[in-house]
Amino acid sequence: MIKYSKVDLGQIEALLNNVGGEKGMKALLSGKAVIMYKEHVVDLDSKPLIRYGNWEIRSHHSGGKIIWDPSKVKLFVHKRQSGENIMTGRELESYFDTIKVFNANLLDYLLDHPYLIPEEWKKDQDGNMNHIFFWDTIYIDGVKGLHVRCLEFMGGHWRDGAYSLNKKFNLNCPALVPID
Repeated sequence: MIKYSKVDLGQIEALLNNVGGEKGMKALLSGKAVIMYKEHVVDLDSKPLIRYGNWEIRSHHSGGKIIWDPSKVKLFVHKRQSGENIMTGRELESYFDTIKVFNANLLDYLLDHPYLIPEEWKKDQDGNMNHIFFWDTIYIDGVKGLHVRCLEFMGGHWRDGAYSLNKKFNLNCPALVPID
């Protein structure tokens, strides 16, 4: 008995044509090629990663499952992230309780799939490196207090970063938010 009895030869031929014929099939079977799905589903409900040894999750707001589409998000900077009275992370955390932001699950998904990150996120309008924050997950450590993780481009690649909520968050510290 054949495992895929509902598949006909026409479908098999179409599949082979889509993966590059016999050469593509052999590359897939040997692990030299992979199939990438056009739709990237991110589970914002799962437990976020803890990337630092002594950290724990203080708060994490779930957000369902989303299909990643960079045209449906934007980098948001509060007007008080510039000037003389720059906001601290604690002030921003309170502010972000009132608007929709993303959690660290999206950050980790983007780190695992860096080709999905828009090129223009690397730097702000003045050419400074952006630190893109995911405010719906807040971490705590036993020594330095509360932290929020961010995505940043350093050394030619995207990496994970984190800031203390006691720190001031300036213009190159945007939050990732959905477009209404």
